Amino acid sequence: MELRREARAGGHRVSYLVDGEGPLIVMIPARLQSAEFWNSLGYAASVLDSHRVITVDKLGHGQSDGPTDPAAYEPEALVRQLVAVIEQETEEPCCLWGYGYGAEIALSTARRRPELVSGLVLGGLYLGDYASGMSASGGDLAGMTERCARALDDGNWSAYFDALPVAIPEDLRVVFAADNDAAAHAALTRADALRARGFLKPTVPTFVYWADGEPFAVHNARRAERLPVEYAVIAGSYADGFLRADQVSVAVKRFLSTIVRD
Repeated sequence: MELRREARAGGHRVSYLVDGEGPLIVMIPARLQSAEFWNSLGYAASVLDSHRVITVDKLGHGQSDGPTDPAAYEPEALVRQLVAVIEQETEEPCCLWGYGYGAEIALSTARRRPELVSGLVLGGLYLGDYASGMSASGGDLAGMTERCARALDDGNWSAYFDALPVAIPEDLRVVFAADNDAAAHAALTRADALRARGFLKPTVPTFVYWADGEPFAVHNARRAERLPVEYAVIAGSYADGFLRADQVSVAVKRFLSTIVRD
């Protein structure tokens, strides 16, 4: 039966869901996605036959605290929050499975605390320097970040979604706006500009996947061929790639069988 627990890091409460038995996988959903939202898509269920699964409400999401100080969302703080959950639940290395923003946190944690991580599953992640890529295409990352943050300062979710470089479907806009606190996400958005974006060579076995409709799909395919990673491409777009849990689970379970033993 699914249980909700919490850990503390930096004076903040980090809530998470736990279910199953066996080797541990820690799932870190994308930005604006709660643990319950992700589990409702079938991610935990896809591996519960053989693993214990934790799905984390990142700070500012779900039932975790939502501080409005950007320092709470800086890279080192994000790693400390995830480590607090891991160390509370296991003394053995575990696999981290993140999507988008969650994949960035998983990758940062593996590099900073490699002794805690046995493998990585990274979905919807650009395998390059995001800031440089946006600049080369004529985008302004700093300007976009501030426009998004100011929209959230005003509680204007519609303006926030409109300022993003990709289209978010109306049904997801409604869900995300209802489930998230604008002030907390304004702080998160400003802190996000401080995070390093380059994809560094993984230090543990790594499986990467992305949707064929992602704007970076072609670049990822070229770069993945030169990296020591396994990868897969699924059908979908930036906005709905995380909805394809059924497509992803088969490839992920195959990868997990190579790094985790009962």
